[in-house]
Amino acid sequence: MERLIPDPFDFTKVDEQLDEYLYKRDLFGIRAALSSYKTRAPVEWWDHFGDLWS
Repeated sequence: MERLIPDPFDFTKVDEQLDEYLYKRDLFGIRAALSSYKTRAPVEWWDHFGDLWS
């Protein structure tokens, strides 16, 4: 992942979001996110539930 994201700030942000996703925390754990991650297009799903820091 370090080669894809060379900036240390961005790397930390992505790494933290990956943990949130894997453990279904914050917006990743709400019912709408859990019920739609298999049916929505990935970009659409991320627009709705992904980046809390943007």
